[in-house]
Amino acid sequence: KSRLDTWRDGQRFYSVVVFPLGDGQGRVIGALVSARDSTETQALQYKIRMISIGAVGGFLIMVLGVFSVYLRRSFDPLDQAITVLNALSRGDTSVSLDVQNENDEIGRIASTVGVFRENAIKLDLLEERRERQRRRQELFIRLQMLKLSEMLEQDAREAVLDDLKQIEALSNRGASNGSDGDISKGELEVLAVAFQTMSSRIREQHERLETLIAERTRDVEILREALRTRDQLAVLRQELDFARELQLSSLPQVFPPFPDRGEFQVHASMVPAKEVGGDFYDFFLIDHHHLGFVIGDASGKGVPAAMFIAITRSLVKAVAPLSATPGECLAFVNTMLSRDNPQTLFATCFYGVLDTRSGEVAFCNAGHPPPLILRGGQQVEAIRDVSGVALGVMEDLEYETGSFLLQPGDVVHLYTDGVTEAQDCDDLLYDEPRLIAELATVVETRPEAVIAQVLRSVEVFVGNAPQFDDITMLTLRFDQASMMGDGPIEPQRRLMLTG
Repeated sequence: KSRLDTWRDGQRFYSVVVFPLGDGQGRVIGALVSARDSTETQALQYKIRMISIGAVGGFLIMVLGVFSVYLRRSFDPLDQAITVLNALSRGDTSVSLDVQNENDEIGRIASTVGVFRENAIKLDLLEERRERQRRRQELFIRLQMLKLSEMLEQDAREAVLDDLKQIEALSNRGASNGSDGDISKGELEVLAVAFQTMSSRIREQHERLETLIAERTRDVEILREALRTRDQLAVLRQELDFARELQLSSLPQVFPPFPDRGEFQVHASMVPAKEVGGDFYDFFLIDHHHLGFVIGDASGKGVPAAMFIAITRSLVKAVAPLSATPGECLAFVNTMLSRDNPQTLFATCFYGVLDTRSGEVAFCNAGHPPPLILRGGQQVEAIRDVSGVALGVMEDLEYETGSFLLQPGDVVHLYTDGVTEAQDCDDLLYDEPRLIAELATVVETRPEAVIAQVLRSVEVFVGNAPQFDDITMLTLRFDQASMMGDGPIEPQRRLMLTG
């Protein structure tokens, strides 16, 4: 094939044309080669090509410059909008955006940025108002809780102040970190906690006030009851004082009662308990040769018992001169007491009559502890063979009369159950065997000495234990028989027991 080639030799360029030669049968038998020096032509073409490239490059640069200026002018509002958006995202609402043409895309974007700025400003104003409202709420809650704390006690006041600190911390934490929804929720939570706390404190204080009022009401009722009890105790004390005076006034208090009589010595003693009991004793001359002596213990306490023993003592003393025997005397007294006894009181009683001429003692025992006889200062004998029913239990009863003989120097010791039933701190009883053993040790047989020794023994045994019953004792010592002709002879008077 024919071809055109350019061949370069150093700085020289040659144009070579090769033209093939054929033999007529389609076979190439040779080639015609033509070479021409084209250095100048190549240089001119190169120059033209460089000029063309430079022109095209310059044109492209000019076009790019114009396009760049166009783009800069076109996107400058967008850059301003981005700057404004960045400032708004930082919370700076003082920036603004100038819009020259609102019809193109950049203008619409700028308008949208402006709307966003206005909304951000509105949100800032709303947030500022919300913050002011939150602070007002906190101030209101604080003032109300402080007022509430002023009305509470010290412990409750400290608890309210601690709650206030927790509410403020919760409010500050909710305001510092959180979105608008979280802030609203936080405010509601703060308000809920505040009102719940205040409600709890008010409810607790109300319950405390109710409890305090109930306690004060109970205290007032207790005080009123105490005042009523005090008045009742005062009245009871007056009654007890009256009963005590009545009881003591009815008992002989002067000893020796018969200083001109040498045949016998008699002494009695009563140690009253705090509560007025029903013990009594008495002794009297029935005639010149007969000494009556009586000791008793009535059931019950207070004024009724004091009245009952006063009546019993008076009846015994009045009926004794008219009775042939002690049993007859106590039978009449029992009938009189039983007929008019609405409170069903009764009294144990021992009544004896000493014949000073012979030393014989006729006696009647109406349910009383047996008398103890100290024979010659050596042995103690308990007289148990005669005993009847207590006085006032049932009317029209017969009482047996017994007797025993006293030798000069013998001592008769009578007592109430306040002696034998005295208790120590361990609730042990003094009992009768202990009393008999104590009497067996008596050396000084004067009646007052015997009573004093027994009383000391009881006090030592009891110790610091309280005394619950009267301790009453009557002691009679027979010293000598009176002469048969001593004293006037009185006729025997009889008591008619008609019922």
